Formats: sequence, structure tokens, C-alpha cells
Amino acid sequence: MNVNGSLKTAFRTNALFSSMSATFMVVASSWVAYQLGGLSEVWLYAGALALLVFAAQLVGLSLMADQKPLFVSYVIVSDWLFVIGVALAILFYGQAI
Repeated sequence: MNVNGSLKTAFRTNALFSSMSATFMVVASSWVAYQLGGLSEVWLYAGALALLVFAAQLVGLSLMADQKPLFVSYVIVSDWLFVIGVALAILFYGQAI
């Protein structure tokens, strides 16, 4: 599959968002942990590290001129798993506001 400019931009934008999310998870870890009902900050650091690794993979994919549709599917599935995981964490561990 030939990676066109729009897909490269989408990968890089996703990498930027993932990096910003990871930074927020580290910088505001105490607040986020409190909002999630006293969740251990270690889980937030692990999640931030996973997001940074994912962002690096996205940048790598954006630099490839040609790739398999499997890679694109991997990005889509990973994004959905992250969104579902965050929603479940808020649902089951979130503090009532």
C-alpha cells in the first residue's frame, strides 16, 4: 500500500496526540490518579510509556513509503483499544464528581 500524504499526516498527528497524552499522564499523574479513585500512579506511568512507544511506531510508519494494510489496521485497532480502555477505567475507577 502506498502511503499518501494524508495518511502520513494522520500518523504524525496521532503520534503528537499520543505524546501529549503521555506527557499529561506524567505531569498530572497525582490529579489523574485521584480522579480515577486513587489508582496507583505506576499504572499511569506504564500507560504513558506505552503511548510514547506507540507514538514512536507511528512516526516510523509515517516515514515508510510503502507498507502493508496490516500496519494501518494495527494503528486503528490500537487507537480503539486505548479509547475503550480509558472509558472502562473512568467507568469502573472514576470518582463521582
